[in-house]
Amino acid sequence: MTTTPTNLPVPSESARDLKFNAGKIDEFVTSLALQYIDRFGGKHYTIEGLRKLAFDAISGFGWILVESFEDGATLTLPNQALLWESNGEYYRWAGTLPKTVPAGSTPDSTGGVGPDAWVGIGDAALKTMLATSVGSSMIGMAAGGTLDQVIQYVTPEQFGAIGDGTVHPLSERYSTLAAAQAVYPFVTALTQTIDWAACQKADDDNKGINPIRCPFYAQYHLGNNYLQLNDGSKWYGNTNPANDRVCTTFIREGSVPTFGQDCIVRVINSVDAGSSDEFVRNLSFEGFKLTRKRPRRYASKGDKTIGFHANFAIGLKINVAISGCEYGLLGYGSWNMVGTIIVDSCHKGIWLDPDTATPEHTSPGGSITALDLRVQVDACVFGLVLRHVQYSKITGWVEGMLINPTIYPIYDYTNETAIAVTAYGCDGLDIESLGIEAWQGVMIYGNSSTVTSSIKWNQGALLTNTTGKHGPYYSMSQLMSNAELFTLPATNNSYFYSLNGCLLTLRNMTGDMSSSSFANTFLITVDANARFTMQNTGIYFGSSRIIAPANWVNIIPVGDRFMPDYLVPNGFTYESNGQCISTNWTLKAVNSGDGRVVIDAPAGWKIIDFTVGLVIGTQSQARSYAPIGIVSTNDSQIIFQTGVDTTGFSICYKLRMKVVK
Repeated sequence: MTTTPTNLPVPSESARDLKFNAGKIDEFVTSLALQYIDRFGGKHYTIEGLRKLAFDAISGFGWILVESFEDGATLTLPNQALLWESNGEYYRWAGTLPKTVPAGSTPDSTGGVGPDAWVGIGDAALKTMLATSVGSSMIGMAAGGTLDQVIQYVTPEQFGAIGDGTVHPLSERYSTLAAAQAVYPFVTALTQTIDWAACQKADDDNKGINPIRCPFYAQYHLGNNYLQLNDGSKWYGNTNPANDRVCTTFIREGSVPTFGQDCIVRVINSVDAGSSDEFVRNLSFEGFKLTRKRPRRYASKGDKTIGFHANFAIGLKINVAISGCEYGLLGYGSWNMVGTIIVDSCHKGIWLDPDTATPEHTSPGGSITALDLRVQVDACVFGLVLRHVQYSKITGWVEGMLINPTIYPIYDYTNETAIAVTAYGCDGLDIESLGIEAWQGVMIYGNSSTVTSSIKWNQGALLTNTTGKHGPYYSMSQLMSNAELFTLPATNNSYFYSLNGCLLTLRNMTGDMSSSSFANTFLITVDANARFTMQNTGIYFGSSRIIAPANWVNIIPVGDRFMPDYLVPNGFTYESNGQCISTNWTLKAVNSGDGRVVIDAPAGWKIIDFTVGLVIGTQSQARSYAPIGIVSTNDSQIIFQTGVDTTGFSICYKLRMKVVK
């Protein structure tokens, strides 16, 4: 029963106080609590509290170092520390003193290591502590907080990556598959690489939690596996990746037959990511080179390899340099992708297409919107392949595709024609400030699209009419055993195509097509349902008309220096959409005998309006004979009837005409 003390002053002779104090003496001597409460509510240290207070004070004054467990010693003071020579660590005794240690002892053989036994106080203990997963939380920062609070990222090296660019199989570290799976549960063979397992483990453990930062010059060899990016993955490498210099790199050299799996980096499928819809979000992959380590301009057509598989990544921030694949970057639904894509020596540089079926994308449909990309495409037969891309902006350059089988084995020019930009079913696509150099192919192929382009054309290499008619969809049609989406029209090749309702606008481009080198090619092929607008352009043709012979009525110059002159007959001024008007009044002699005047439209044109003036006599004797009647008129001819019957008289007239479609 608890005794209730009195409030009598000290010293009290009350039996109740004496009994209460007896219990407090037991608490002072025996309790492990640091303090006890007296009968007036005051706090006092217990023996355990005094012991801790003494140890804390002694620790502040320093340690008396004694040698050693191996030689034997007796410790009598709480601030004495005994050396264990085998690891260089000093230990204090936290138990009852004195403590006798026989020669040839160890901490484990003389009481063990623990709170009431031996406690390490030296560098070895500190190193052990700092090497734990919470070590950084024990290092303070000048501005406050701890190192653990400052470092907010992980690296592949923390998960075991080597990153020296060579193959290191798991068998270098693990003797059995079970041992490797204890660290990397997803591995299936000891032949898989350490770099791949470590990078994948880093991503799996940190998706949506910590970004992954890689050394600027690390080169991770993935063997024959790809790095899978999860929802929330964020990877950062070299700030300036490039294909022609050392930077943070992922390498894959093997191959698999399954389309979509033979890639270097791949965004996870939305179903596997647990997405509520078809998209995977919140990804960044910036500062990496992806390579197959193949020679430049390697003939990759049809081998199904992919550099970066964007899949259905929405809002992806990207900065990559890719080389040596059939598809540099491929995506099915990559809305709102922003960044820089550098591609070298890939048959199809950038392929963004939600509408074409592939072996893994068997229910196509939808669109890709809101792209904002800078592209640098070199030595790719098909630079940009865009289908159903809407309200998007692309800048940069496409260059380097020549008819030279020795230097450019990637170009199967007997069967295909290189195309810098393919736009099929696109709407609101803005190709801004795109440079095209050393390019023996089509600049822009537009089909059922609305495209505005501003191009700088370096004319160092010219389109020929000897290349094949296949486009970028040939490989996929062979893979899927279906019809090719399109081939080039069976006419002379053109630099620009505007087909099937396409509205293609070319801005701010100049050039000179007056030489004989252009004799068998056209600037533009446009069909009856499409338009090609030339805005603020200046392409000189010389005396020849290098435009496709059909439907050029649908070529619309706006502020162009030369094109209006090539769209109308001599003596006429261009108005719009294949329509023109006489520049000056024209004289036509009256037929002798019947007084009639026959006016024929130039070949390929039809008369839509006319104005007739006076009947003019010879020797500058102008006389009017009214009326001037019309005998007949149609699209190609007008017959006037005058009141004179001699060829010594003429009429003057102007025509308004429209080209025959």
